[in-house]
Amino acid sequence: MGVARERAELAVRIGELRHSHSWSWTELGKRAGVHAKQVEGIEMGIRDPQFSTLVKLARALELHPMDELLVALPLAQSLIDVHPSESDPRRH
Repeated sequence: MGVARERAELAVRIGELRHSHSWSWTELGKRAGVHAKQVEGIEMGIRDPQFSTLVKLARALELHPMDELLVALPLAQSLIDVHPSESDPRRH
């Protein structure tokens, strides 16, 4: 899977999560502490977010530790499976 496809899947996932809260790009940006244009660009698949931006978005969307945000990305999911968080029930 190429980077472009993963970027598109991440964009879709962020959009789904934002819509589940009935938030606009502006509202998610405000809650995450990033500009609405960043959120829009990420969702449109035209911006590559920095890791810190992904963390801010995940926190605003009440995700911990970003499992739900990264679930669409095979590489990220494999890292989650190899290094689950302390609160992950798969560890117990």
